[in-house]
Amino acid sequence: MSITKDNFFVASEAVWRTSTAPDSMPDYTSYFEGKPSSQYWYIDGNDGQPIGVIRLSDHWGRGINACNWHHESLGVSDSIQRLKTPIAGVCLWDEFKPL
Repeated sequence: MSITKDNFFVASEAVWRTSTAPDSMPDYTSYFEGKPSSQYWYIDGNDGQPIGVIRLSDHWGRGINACNWHHESLGVSDSIQRLKTPIAGVCLWDEFKPL
């Protein structure tokens, strides 16, 4: 199964590398209990083709909407890690693995 912006959020696993969130409006914002919880920016390669995504979030780990998304600075966790301050991570499509 090829991972793309249309399905990366469905039962996938990845270790996100430290990044910086862009200064632009996100391409997508997810909500939890009526409040923004994560923001996403899709990134393109030099040839204009989509290559991955940047995520800014205050929660990482196992069980993120049926996904296991770990941030390299936090290590691998068996539960969701909630942070006081959101951190950004980047992951390329070919770095996602289906669960």
